[in-house]
Amino acid sequence: MRSLQPAAWFSEYILIAFLLPFVAPPDPGQSKLATMPYIFGLAMIRNEREIRIVTEPISLGVLMLLNQLENIVLTVNPDEANKQAAVTIKPQFVRSEFIPGFADGNWTMKVNIKIKGDVILNTTDLSLLPPPNVEKIQALFQEQLKQRAEAALQLTQLKLKTDFFGYANAYRNHFPHKWKAKKAQWESDFPKIKTIIHVEARILRTGKSGDPQGIPGQSNE
Repeated sequence: MRSLQPAAWFSEYILIAFLLPFVAPPDPGQSKLATMPYIFGLAMIRNEREIRIVTEPISLGVLMLLNQLENIVLTVNPDEANKQAAVTIKPQFVRSEFIPGFADGNWTMKVNIKIKGDVILNTTDLSLLPPPNVEKIQALFQEQLKQRAEAALQLTQLKLKTDFFGYANAYRNHFPHKWKAKKAQWESDFPKIKTIIHVEARILRTGKSGDPQGIPGQSNE
């Protein structure tokens, strides 16, 4: 198990996130001592006190914003009528950038997220050979990521009112004089900051074949 930490944070507002291991109970017939540990979620710690445990999908949004979304696969469903069919994408590159701003006496924050991934499984009846179909999956992938980032920021900024992603540090570095004048109001200002999220998602490869795979009844010949 490894710790997860924001790339940057302000010393007065340190918040450390780490992976919380969860030990699954043994399967029926197995020894009571048999266990299968796996990661259950993220424990969010502030000032040495646990304030929340988050699981998917919010935990994925947190990891994405911390640039620590690794060894994960994500699925999108282009067919609302068939919930079982999906396109599975493995991210190969994820980068989140926080760009601070100051306008009309108020702090602002723009979050740019770039993600590139490969399709590793397609169990829908949608062929990914035509470019418009790839663009459709790409748009769904992009919207899903934006929703997860928004959920993570809404939790930390509006509900927990905790500077999890290093906003204060970014403002202090980019606007040192304005920060000095306003830092005493930080606790009340932080939840009010307008955050704009922009996601750019791109599918690099659609697999050896753009045709659907793994559909029940489909011939493998």
